[in-house]
Amino acid sequence: MPQPSTAPQWFEPTYTHRRSRTVRLTRAAIDAVGKTGRPVSLSAIVAMSRQIDPSKQGVSASALLRNSEAHELYVSARAWRPPVRGHTPTVVKRNPFTLPVKLGRRTGDVRRRLARLSKPDLIERLLELQNAYAVVRAAWLKASGPKSIPASGKKSK
Repeated sequence: MPQPSTAPQWFEPTYTHRRSRTVRLTRAAIDAVGKTGRPVSLSAIVAMSRQIDPSKQGVSASALLRNSEAHELYVSARAWRPPVRGHTPTVVKRNPFTLPVKLGRRTGDVRRRLARLSKPDLIERLLELQNAYAVVRAAWLKASGPKSIPASGKKSK
């Protein structure tokens, strides 16, 4: 974010002139880039400002980013938009007895695939596996009957 300058008082007329020149050239460059049909980007503004400027000096990218007024013009006109967060994938209920986990799978490939997932996606996967484990364990305990696990916690003879 651009910060206000702490220039000496006697530099202020020069800095005011340069700031206004940067804003004027930025506004003209954004309009010119828009008329050409190209996307408005930092490099496109810098290149177009050099073509428009009578002294062929143009505006630098750092001046665009440091001058708060020019920066606001750039941000409002740029083609790039930050990604929208909050997309939650739809959770598909799967049968816990048929989850696609194979014994002897290539863990390196799985690790790379999981590393590309977002944190919320990983949390959903983990919760799904924990719930599936609980369902399978409860079914196993029910099928094995009360004889295999005595109430005292000790094995029967």
